[in-house]
Amino acid sequence: MASSKENFDNSVCPDSSNQPMKRHCTESGASSDNNSEQVRYKGNKRKRNSEVENNCVSHPEESMHSETDSENPIFPSGSLIKKNISDWTAMDLSPFRMNFEKCTNIEDVFFKGLSHFAMKKKWSPRILKFGFRSAEDKVKYECFQYAIDNIFNIDCNNIDEIEFGDLSKIQHIFEDADWIADYVETSEVRDRICRELSSCLKNLIWQLSFTVGRQKNDILEGVTEGMFQELFVSFARMFSLNFVSSPSVPNYPLTVCGRGLVASPDAILCHPTDTGLEKICAIITVNQCNQDVDLARNLRDLQRTSYSQQFGSSLIGQHGGQFLCTLPFSTFGNDGMYGFIVQGTNVTMTSFKPEDGYYDNLCNGCFHNKVATVTHSRTYNILQKDDRKQLVQTFLDIGKLLKFITDEG
Repeated sequence: MASSKENFDNSVCPDSSNQPMKRHCTESGASSDNNSEQVRYKGNKRKRNSEVENNCVSHPEESMHSETDSENPIFPSGSLIKKNISDWTAMDLSPFRMNFEKCTNIEDVFFKGLSHFAMKKKWSPRILKFGFRSAEDKVKYECFQYAIDNIFNIDCNNIDEIEFGDLSKIQHIFEDADWIADYVETSEVRDRICRELSSCLKNLIWQLSFTVGRQKNDILEGVTEGMFQELFVSFARMFSLNFVSSPSVPNYPLTVCGRGLVASPDAILCHPTDTGLEKICAIITVNQCNQDVDLARNLRDLQRTSYSQQFGSSLIGQHGGQFLCTLPFSTFGNDGMYGFIVQGTNVTMTSFKPEDGYYDNLCNGCFHNKVATVTHSRTYNILQKDDRKQLVQTFLDIGKLLKFITDEG
């Protein structure tokens, strides 16, 4: 890949009265062939520890910034940066002062993010009561739990372990729809919810059957990351979530301190607006497959990796960079957004929470003791029954949140 080097004299922070960052289109789009620059950073690489909060633990080895550089320009004099976020690694996040923090479960990631995002919104007093479940909320939760426990009852670690006969039986159950009458009895609410859910589950089973077929028959290149992406999107759409998936996801260019960056997430979770301009609730980053390595073996190895090693450097760099470029389009303004990292059939939820003033400093090219925190859950495998059941409530809450925001405006 060709690379070009540029030198910038950024030894003095730009004045804070500069105009805010704007989205800029570039003729080259997302291609990095002629616009990728190698990164070179100067300064102390000493890591910063973050506090332990509740059951979320921050790990100093994952801190992406240096304390001594807090008032230096984002890109020190002579530094170089890759334009295309898809080429980033964890090291490329070093100037942006990001901490990575782990939470034990997905519910904590959702609610900690919610309390941060809603803090300054006019609807914050109402949205912070999100833990209250209405009668219909409880019925919907029960319907999803029943369907996952009794109908879509696949329970394994990877697609190699799935038999076509099992998928065929599940497909017939959904087509006959007898399970709905047996389960709902006389409840009209349950009947409506289960029929909507059954339609979505049929699409999910079809996508899973297609993916399993490609893996078992080793057709052409076998299973691609796009297939796993569609598998996750099909699962999430059961909860009335609206996704735009690649290749339909646009590029999101960003200019910081005279540097042009561009990101294109693999998928985005949006909510409708009156203007038609996308408002992003979450970005989705899909693990890049190494076609020279057996994918099934990689997925099995992933199950055995330690909690602290669930992401590689490329995933951290790309996910963090995508947050930066899409921040101007967030549903929650400059206060951050949610995200998902998809690695095969494994799903991790994240939330990007910049401190007050982080966005302005990003625009101006300097950080004055401002940091951003990416909190992530443990990994959940959507092929494992218990993991799917633990995802249900949070995904229902995300759907409820987007409806709330749409209604409130």
